[in-house]
Amino acid sequence: MGYYIQLGERLANVCISLLISSTGWFWVLSIIGYGKKYLNKKHHILIYVNEAVYPFYFLHQTIIVILAYYVVKVSDSILSKYFFIVIVTFVLNMLIYHLMVRPNNLLRYLLGMTSQKKKIEDRQVKSTVSAQVLYKDVEPTI
Repeated sequence: MGYYIQLGERLANVCISLLISSTGWFWVLSIIGYGKKYLNKKHHILIYVNEAVYPFYFLHQTIIVILAYYVVKVSDSILSKYFFIVIVTFVLNMLIYHLMVRPNNLLRYLLGMTSQKKKIEDRQVKSTVSAQVLYKDVEPTI
């Protein structure tokens, strides 16, 4: 009889663990769903951030390692060191990207981005094509 009680307790623990973990996953899926529904719009900030993702990915580790090398030696709390590294890394990443990478075509190429010139040409082609599609049934008036 004692074996069945232990088995029942283990089964209950497994079910509770499964319920807790699946609840977390459903929260993640619902947040993604709401984001897709309400945040799926064109915005100049999203365009800028989307372009900056890849250079951030490349640059952040180098910045973190260099910063952490010096911050570890300071006798502050771990939490303050963590927040300092996170904030300073973000700010340095933004500055390096905005002031050095974004305007420089060579650095753009090395970090996997398209050149500024090609980007402007693509934008002009898209606007020309969209104008042609938009006004294809309209005859010119003289």
